[in-house]
Amino acid sequence: MMHTEQTRAQTLREEALGGGGRRGRTRRRWLVLLAAIALLPSARLAWQWRQMPHLGIYHDDSLYFVTAKAWAEGEGHKLESFPGAPAQTKYPPAFPLLLSLAWRIRPEFPDNLPWLMLIVWAGLPLFLGTAALYFRQVGFGWTKTAVVCAWLAVNPVFVALSTIAMSELWFAALLTLAIVLAERLCRAGAGWKWAVAAGAVAAAAALTRSAGVLLLLTVPAVLVWRRRTRHAAVFLATALPPIVIWNWWKLMHPPPSNDLVTLYYMSYSAYQLATVGMFNPALVAPYNLNALLTGIGKVFVFFDVNSVGVVTIGRVLAVGAVVGLVRMARRTGRMQFPLFAAVYGVVMLLWHFPPNVRFVVPLAPLLAAGLIEEGGRLASQWKRAWSSGALGNRVAAAAMGLVLFAGAAWAAHQAWYGVGSFLPDSFAEQRRVLRARLPAYEWVRENTPRTARFFANDDGVFYLYTGRQACSLAIPPDFVYRSDETRVVRFLEALPEFAESLGIRYAMFTPTDSWVRPIPAARKAVSELTRDRRRLRPVFAAPAVRIFEVVRPFDDGAAVDLAGGPQNSSTTRNPM
Repeated sequence: MMHTEQTRAQTLREEALGGGGRRGRTRRRWLVLLAAIALLPSARLAWQWRQMPHLGIYHDDSLYFVTAKAWAEGEGHKLESFPGAPAQTKYPPAFPLLLSLAWRIRPEFPDNLPWLMLIVWAGLPLFLGTAALYFRQVGFGWTKTAVVCAWLAVNPVFVALSTIAMSELWFAALLTLAIVLAERLCRAGAGWKWAVAAGAVAAAAALTRSAGVLLLLTVPAVLVWRRRTRHAAVFLATALPPIVIWNWWKLMHPPPSNDLVTLYYMSYSAYQLATVGMFNPALVAPYNLNALLTGIGKVFVFFDVNSVGVVTIGRVLAVGAVVGLVRMARRTGRMQFPLFAAVYGVVMLLWHFPPNVRFVVPLAPLLAAGLIEEGGRLASQWKRAWSSGALGNRVAAAAMGLVLFAGAAWAAHQAWYGVGSFLPDSFAEQRRVLRARLPAYEWVRENTPRTARFFANDDGVFYLYTGRQACSLAIPPDFVYRSDETRVVRFLEALPEFAESLGIRYAMFTPTDSWVRPIPAARKAVSELTRDRRRLRPVFAAPAVRIFEVVRPFDDGAAVDLAGGPQNSSTTRNPM
């Protein structure tokens, strides 16, 4: 009798794994091979663009690599490109420390960029592996898991992030793994070692992106609700120390100034408080909700033109995914990821920057599972309608089937376009921009002292090519939320006065500067400023670059907006 029970349990385990014996193992190997083949488009793009002329396309990516340089050179967690080389208190240390491997392997820039690309791309297979663990945990079979992972692997959003030095994929992998381990703690018989593992991975996630700290709230909450109080205590005892040390270190290295530019570079929370306010839903939530729904839609269907029809389709998919994940949470009882997503979503609604698709990437496994859950429900309804035999039901089912087939074909076309055309064209454009700027970088190296400081929109890349410290002039966020063009103009007009406070002597402008390109009033203000010879004196000019020397302070009253107060920053540096 006991042998029969053991055999039955073994059979159930084999069925859960995709079948027992040699046949099941062969099937699983073919499915893993499918997911691996799906990595080829991203690997091909990474190889073709391994010299990374697009470094700086998001701005943050170049600052990560600058901070990585400081780690490799023994300077610690510093932002050496910013005037004064202050401590890097905005980005946690884990991702720059990882990227520092490229500097350690090949110290010469830009010769080390292929190594940077390899490290960045490695985040994609790692993310897919942890996503597969989550899909299996919520009940997906091997076939469904492999197909969904393959779909994520060829998704232009994930392909893009596997070729840009951003932390989203590495964070998403750690976040998903932490949640998988935390769900394991909710099962009967889970030992304390699982709690230690979950806490360690959660700490790694929080030290990769600040949003990971939310796990310290959501994981213990679910564990306590499941009456796993001891596991919650062990989890916190493991995860808290490194996170507390990191935040204590930040407190010991406050921003060197409270002007908005410095706060933008040094502190998420201080910049939030100084611009839109820590809690101002009436100002930011409606705008951010639209951006969040559009971002979720882009996880499923790639589109680069925000037309009404396309955005509507994306938002319908987003709502379907949210509805589906709620149904899935009720069906499976697995609440770790849904609770994290709920808290994370509230933070995004109140954030000082519209949450575009890259902010949604960490939630992709949950959203994909939710959309599939809702899709399965609709498929069941379609099957019942078709099987009913009634002519009207069959006509409606056939029409819905055609619509779904057309939608799937369009989504496949968009993915093909995104990976095959949009991303290569975006990187090629960035290469053209870089080549146009190289003469200016050479002039800076040969004609300015190493202590010279600059305003430059591409300040991270500028520093890597010239060795001169620089900062961008990000327009504060509430200007965009409030559509306050007057304050945009005042902010930019104060540039010469603010330059003196940071010891900045030069300013570089290009037609592609993201601090002015999206805002007509900003373009006009910069144009007028660069014609004012009492404040800026031209020292270098090329077809795509102009460099000016700051002459002297002009109007003390013009610097009000740079010193503090609510403002807006809608820099559009990303390719999606």
